[in-house]
Amino acid sequence: MTTREYIVRKKRILVSGAVAAAATLALAGCGGGGGGGEGGGDASTLTILDYYDNEPDSTLVQEALDACAETVGVEIERESVPGPDLIQTVLQRAQSKTMPDVLMLDNPDVQEIAATGGLTPLSTFDIDTSPFTQSILDAATHEGEVYGLGPAVNTLGLFYNVDVLEEAGIEPPTTWGELKESAAALTDGDRYGVAFSAIADYEGAWQFLPFMWTNGGDEAELDSPENAEALQLWVDLIESGSASAGTVNWSQGDVQAKAAEFVECMSNEETSLSIAESRYLVPTRTDLIDGYIEQVPEMEAFGEQIKTARARTAQLGAEWPKAATVIYNAVQLAITGEATADEAFAKAAQG
Repeated sequence: MTTREYIVRKKRILVSGAVAAAATLALAGCGGGGGGGEGGGDASTLTILDYYDNEPDSTLVQEALDACAETVGVEIERESVPGPDLIQTVLQRAQSKTMPDVLMLDNPDVQEIAATGGLTPLSTFDIDTSPFTQSILDAATHEGEVYGLGPAVNTLGLFYNVDVLEEAGIEPPTTWGELKESAAALTDGDRYGVAFSAIADYEGAWQFLPFMWTNGGDEAELDSPENAEALQLWVDLIESGSASAGTVNWSQGDVQAKAAEFVECMSNEETSLSIAESRYLVPTRTDLIDGYIEQVPEMEAFGEQIKTARARTAQLGAEWPKAATVIYNAVQLAITGEATADEAFAKAAQG
């Protein structure tokens, strides 16, 4: 039994608010750097740019890339850059017309890059997008065209330790009030009753969305009472000592036809399942989710959630990164006491 399996079996999941994140494969459209050169046609070598520079993700992604390279009949030249550097690297490549053939982007960035004209619609190569969940298609759609596909996806839930709650005589919380009470009761010495990520980046904003959405808040109106109430919950958990103040630092060219074929391969049934199983994600193809849950029953809560998950960028599109920045800055301002929860979103939007 691996450590990952042990953790999942020892803990159960409370799912509240559907929010999906995926690495999306997209086709570059500004003078791709593949071996076939500009002007179209098959390429014997495909260049790929991704942000998986950590292990074990880098090796697991490489295995999937190698499998599709063999299937498609190409060699691949892969470059990995740290996540924070990816978008700047992509924008620089677009300007200099040295884009790779295939990009692996975090889904909130797809629409921003598509808006620059740096990506090619999948419809250009008649790639079938119908099997995929709507949230994945929403995340990669700009002005009616789909620009990428995510083979597998992760989502958010609150894990609780069965043994610890049973020992304390606490039922799993179902409301915010119960969550605060349970977290306070479980806080003891150097053990906090609850933990989450409030880091100042897109990951921190993503972590906050389920709390915001389940309270009726919305990213289109960040300075709302509902969003302030959700933020106040996090502030209360930290100020009461139930969560650590350290949460603010905790994380998370012309296309060649072969590149399109490669993206299609990376999103097919076999590859989607392989990536999902190896990295504990959920397939984004609706025709695979139920079978995947049968094979990996501990992922049932996440699999069911993915069927109706809401994409972060679905409502705001290319404007989502601006909203995400306001969200994580507001969270930081409130948690560190520089603004009240009622003031935080307005102050973050100003600065």
